[in-house]
Order: sequence, then structure tokens, then C-alpha cells
Amino acid sequence: MAEHPGNRGSGMTSSRRPKAGATAVFPVPRQRLAIVGPDVEQPTVLATKRVADKLGWPHLVLTDRDKLTWAITVNKPALVAVVGDADDPACLDDLGALRKAYKGPIAVLDNLSPQLTVTALVTGADSVIRPDLRDDELGARLLALVRRTAEGSESGARYLSAAGLSVDLWRKEATLDDAPLHLSSTEYRLLVCLMENAGQTVPWNRILHQVWGWADADVNMLRIYITRLRKALGENASTPRFITSVRGHGYMFAEPVIETADRESVTLEGELPMMGRLAAKCTELATATDIAEAASRIAESLVTEGTVDAVGLHLSDGEILRLVGHFGFTAEWEQVARELALADERYASIQSVRRAQPVQLLRRRSHTFPGTGAATSDSPGTYLFVPISHAGQPIGTMGVLRRSDEPFGPQTISYLQAVAALCGACLGPQWGSARS
Repeated sequence: MAEHPGNRGSGMTSSRRPKAGATAVFPVPRQRLAIVGPDVEQPTVLATKRVADKLGWPHLVLTDRDKLTWAITVNKPALVAVVGDADDPACLDDLGALRKAYKGPIAVLDNLSPQLTVTALVTGADSVIRPDLRDDELGARLLALVRRTAEGSESGARYLSAAGLSVDLWRKEATLDDAPLHLSSTEYRLLVCLMENAGQTVPWNRILHQVWGWADADVNMLRIYITRLRKALGENASTPRFITSVRGHGYMFAEPVIETADRESVTLEGELPMMGRLAAKCTELATATDIAEAASRIAESLVTEGTVDAVGLHLSDGEILRLVGHFGFTAEWEQVARELALADERYASIQSVRRAQPVQLLRRRSHTFPGTGAATSDSPGTYLFVPISHAGQPIGTMGVLRRSDEPFGPQTISYLQAVAALCGACLGPQWGSARS
């Protein structure tokens, strides 16, 4: 993907997943390939990007060493490819910090001497690969490295959360207000089926096929299990909170569902950079001359530090969400997103404001909010909309994009919520004065 003008010089570029790619015996991971190099135009960096494009493997390029470990921590790539220079083995200096921040596979792409190869492997690399291989061989070696280190199935969402209800898809457990739900395997599958399609009517036949497969099940059996599931959730058909009936069609999970990845490990080494970045954002907001400059600074900093690939901040005037700052999105997106009516439920950003809670939108769920889906068609990936509040009232939203199919993890969401809270505290009074 051509680098967006707003990202030039940021130390991080990102690709979209191409519509078609070369097939492989081992499937291309959902998580991105992180390419770490001295410059986006370095020949081996370009060659590695070309290989990833041929495979249909989404990737991001990281060139800022000061922000490297943070970007790796929040993006959780499938593999980190560190591009070196045989004449200057400085790339090896980053391996120790990378290994502390990242438990996945690390490959060094460089023509290293035997002694430096040993140093790289001892420091944290899993493999040292010559960069002058044919594209197909280099791609096969990188995928083989992912395959050897993969644990279980392809990573994706682990948790489904909605209004106090949480489902752990790995452990196949559910809790409501932190209390365990004692569900049968069928009730659990039924709950997951509805939550994964939150906000849309799921027809009876689709539920039957997904939950019971080819078993001898019918609509009457489905109704029985819906009743059981509602009872477990503390509701009934007359006053549903989570599961609503759509007469003549099927059922719908009514609450917005947030899909999150596995919980990132929270250590002191991970918390200190986060606190440092929040402190820097306080300065960015405090020294801005107006709302537009403050919003643009926050948006740019979130992209350049490697947390996300694009950011847009909207503030509400009571009827309209108005775009006040953005970074990393296209001019076409800006045109569509400039003003959004708060009454328009087709947008996930509107829902985040109205419900005062984050809304995460994975690419495969874009049809849930057709307005957002249309506005972001040229920038596919995972979107997260975090409400911005002031004095306890939502006044806007911060929408962020990760050009990958993987959902945001809880730690990253918490960090973005903290950034949104700073925006609310700093921008709220100015926004109120500007409107009065």
C-alpha cells in the first residue's frame, strides 16, 4: 500500500491485506508481519514488503528505534523481521529489548558473520536468514518460523464483552457481573452465536446450523434453549436485556459487544512507557493554541508512537459530531466523516457516544454499522471508537484504526480510554466555551 502522506516520517507505515495472495500450506497469520529496519526505502525492507504482499500478509514497517518496543507491544505481530546491514550490525542492539517486550518469533534478515549470528541468536533472535533469497523461499522461511512457534489456532478475539456479560472463547466460560454462569455446552454455543452477531437479527435456520450442526434440531428446541439461556442471564421474554425476539425471523443480541484479544501481560516495563506517553500527551494538550491543534497533536502522536495506524477525533454540538482533528486517514474519509448526525445509528462512533462506552468494529462485522462500513471502505481493518467525556457527560469520540484483522487487546483499549479521558478534561472546557 502506498504510504499515506500523513504518515511520512512517522517511523511507522502499514499495509492493508490485499484482496488476493499466494496460497501456502500453512495459512498466512491474521496478525501482521512487523518489519523493523533503518529506513522504509532500504532494499531488504522493500523486498520483505514485496514478499508479504505476494502472500497477502498484512505488514507494518517500524523505523523509529525509540518507539520500537511500544509499537511491538500494542500491535502483537505474528513475527518480527529485523532488517540489518552487514556493514553495520547496529540492528542487533535492539534484540534484547525486543525479546523482553515480545514473546513471538524474531527473525534477523542480514548477511551476518558466524560470530554475529551466534550473538543474534543468544540475544533473542529465533533465526538468522540471508536476505538475498528468492521471494518464495524467503516467504516460506518466515511462515515456517511462525508455524514452529505458533501455539494453538490462529489468534483472534478471545473475549466477548457486553454490559457486564463476558465470554472467554478460549476457556469456553462466561460470567455475568463477575459471577460465573453455569451454562450447558449448547447454551454456551447459542450465547456465542448471538454475541458474535450483535445488533443484527440472526435467522432461526442459521442459529440451528451453527449451534446444532446436522443434529435433529428445530425451532421449538431453539425456543426452549433461548428460554433457558435467558433465565441464566436473569431475564425473560417480556423484559429482555440481552436477547430480543424478532417476530417471524429469529433472535438478536441487543447490547453492543466488544471483541478483544488475549489480555496483554501488564508488567512494570510495560506500564512505565504507557505512563510516560500519557504524560507527554498532557503536555501536547496543554501547549496547543486551540482545539484543532490539540486534537491533531493527539491524533498524530498515537500514530507516530505506533499504537494505531489512523485516528479521528469528533466533538458534539448536541446534534452533530464534528471532526476536529485526524491523522492517517485519506481525504475521502475526511470528506465523509466531517459531520455525523447524532441521530444516525448507522455509525459505530455515534453508538460509542450514545452508550458512553467503547465500540470495537472488526472488518467482518462492518455490516453491523453500514455508515461506518461505507466511510471506511478504503481503509479496512479493526476500528475502535472510544467516547470522550467531560463532567460525566459524553462530548465526543475518538476513533482509531488498526490496519489488521486482529482486535485490540484490553491493555491497549485501557490506554486509549486514558487518552480519551485526557482529551475530555482538556478539550471539554474549550469546546463548551466555543459553543456558548
